[in-house]
Amino acid sequence: MPRVAIGLPVYNGARFLRETLDNLRAQTFGDYVLVVVDNASSDGTEAIVRATMAEDERIHFVRNPRNLGATRNHNRAFAETARFEAPYFRWAAFDDLLAPTYLADTVAVLDAHPDAVLAHPAVRLVDEDGRDLPYDAEVGGFDLPGGGFWPYRLTDTDALSAADPVVRYASALGSGPAVYVTHGLIRTDALAATRGYQLHGVEDVLMAELALRGRFVRLDAPLFLMRMHGGSTHHMSRDEYLAYESGETERPLGRASYRRAFNFLRAVREAPLTVAEKRRAIRAWTRFAVRPQQLRRLFVPGPNNYFGINFSKAMPNDERIPAARKPQHI
Repeated sequence: MPRVAIGLPVYNGARFLRETLDNLRAQTFGDYVLVVVDNASSDGTEAIVRATMAEDERIHFVRNPRNLGATRNHNRAFAETARFEAPYFRWAAFDDLLAPTYLADTVAVLDAHPDAVLAHPAVRLVDEDGRDLPYDAEVGGFDLPGGGFWPYRLTDTDALSAADPVVRYASALGSGPAVYVTHGLIRTDALAATRGYQLHGVEDVLMAELALRGRFVRLDAPLFLMRMHGGSTHHMSRDEYLAYESGETERPLGRASYRRAFNFLRAVREAPLTVAEKRRAIRAWTRFAVRPQQLRRLFVPGPNNYFGINFSKAMPNDERIPAARKPQHI
């Protein structure tokens, strides 16, 4: 039985996949299996994986007969690793990279902290060639290629390490760090108790579910290298992103993101909390749901409108960009 199972969902990832596979094979911690789940790619993805499998028996390959969408493919990547019964699991992206000690260090953290359900390191952002992107400490974020900006501070995840599950849950509501935190090393049994990735909320609802089940531990070393490139979801419009997540070519109106708030609430109902803790969590959810910026999303057309009404040129994550960093059309 391996200590770690890694699920790598991919669709048309040939450009970066070989480098990512080599990067995973170079980890100093080798007691893992890697299952690549190909979402019906039409490029050379399968050939790259099969060539690597011939060199490394830890690598396994599954191909979907059709594109399930990124959300369901992520969940299948987790499900396909169940047969290995590894106590720890991690999702890997086809284009991201890890420092050589990533697995060794995160495994050591979870081994040392049985009350923790997830271990995640600090993040570095790199460009398509793997070069570090500049970080602006004063504003708190990375400058992206083409003039974009990605907010990031090490302290953004402080509350996720709290002993109080309601404090952790409140921090997870609509949280930007979810996009990289959920790519940390997770206890398999804790993840199996959640509903996995969901279209409505994607990472942040999953992070809230995990936060209700245990605390997160952060390693301050920047061991996770997120690659930003032209095909990143950061650069997608709302409709492109929904199609990417669902696998549907037309806008999935029946899956409008207003349901995300109710998925946060359902997470409380299903969590192993006391009655008093559930009441406090519901109060935290209520404060989140009635914030002016949340209500604005119901009625004002824009990149995050719950019903998909958008007359602007802004991307869905532009609300998190400091005013000084926003393009002139915002």
